Amino acid sequence: MIIAKTDPDHPDAQILLDVLSEALTRITGDSGQYSFDANNLKGRRSVFAPCPATSKVSCYAPKSFSWGAVMSQLKTLLLGSWRMTSWVYEILETGEVLDALGQNPRGIISYSADGRMMVFVLRADRSTPAALVPTSNEKIALYDSMFAYAGTYSVEHDRIVHHIDMSWNQSWEGTEQVRYLETDGRTLLYRSAPAQNPLDGKDCVHTVRFEKITSTSSH
Repeated sequence: MIIAKTDPDHPDAQILLDVLSEALTRITGDSGQYSFDANNLKGRRSVFAPCPATSKVSCYAPKSFSWGAVMSQLKTLLLGSWRMTSWVYEILETGEVLDALGQNPRGIISYSADGRMMVFVLRADRSTPAALVPTSNEKIALYDSMFAYAGTYSVEHDRIVHHIDMSWNQSWEGTEQVRYLETDGRTLLYRSAPAQNPLDGKDCVHTVRFEKITSTSSH
């Protein structure tokens, strides 16, 4: 892949930006043009370097890169709801890779324009209580088969940070959860920083994959 410095006012660059705006409109309903100013990329320590259409938004750029407009575009790509397609974690001590909440977990993560987010995940094989009011053991099983929290979020170069103010596990309230990300607007990949797994207490790294929920994929 070749990435070359380009004048953002060059006609070819304008064509590329128009294509990007059209793609963002299809994906998010917003072109993102209100948050992009080519003048921000003309400073002495800035560079405008278009990538091929096949590349994904990822975490690599020179320190002199002007991140403001890029972060705004990335945040626009994240807006909306995403359906979890897989969630695994690697135990750092052994290298073993396990499903976090069983195979094919049912999960949704959503990001709103007001800066809030929430995630809710259930095991696919979750048991149904025998009656409306669960027994004590059934309550434990229900708790152990879910994962959920909400809060605000911020996008920082190669990562998104979830600032948690509500959690299924009170121990997470007030914490910040870092997720290193890659997205092309249709799929989303998260990798966590090494940390203690809230599900079993082991030091691990989580890898989670999502797909964007659209009007045609929501049924």
